[in-house]
Amino acid sequence: MSLRGDYEAHLRGCAHCRGKQRLHRTVDILLLAVTTMACMAFLLAALVLRRLENIRHLSGSLHVHLGTERALALAHIPQSITISLEAVAVSGVIFSLLLWALVAMTTPVPGMLSAMLRDHVSPELRERLWKQA
Repeated sequence: MSLRGDYEAHLRGCAHCRGKQRLHRTVDILLLAVTTMACMAFLLAALVLRRLENIRHLSGSLHVHLGTERALALAHIPQSITISLEAVAVSGVIFSLLLWALVAMTTPVPGMLSAMLRDHVSPELRERLWKQA
């Protein structure tokens, strides 16, 4: 019997190790979820800062009534700070994507998900998907 076969046989028989494996898989999925949310948060920040910069650029040539004093104060953020924050947000997106790729490569979650899909997808649907790909 191979090492993998011994490992899987032990996991079937040992509830303690099976529980530990389940905990580790949960941590793996949580790491992927957190890195995904961090990437989206940085992307949203970059888009908001870009939008703020565009509004400021327009308000320089046009008179735009922003409504409240708070909104008016936000429009007067110095341009250098806005560009610096936008650079930090874009750097955060890139760093989060790198972390996501690192987590995806070092954990067995992608393989586990593909095995789960392989087990739950009917053979007819799988054939049709292969033909479309």
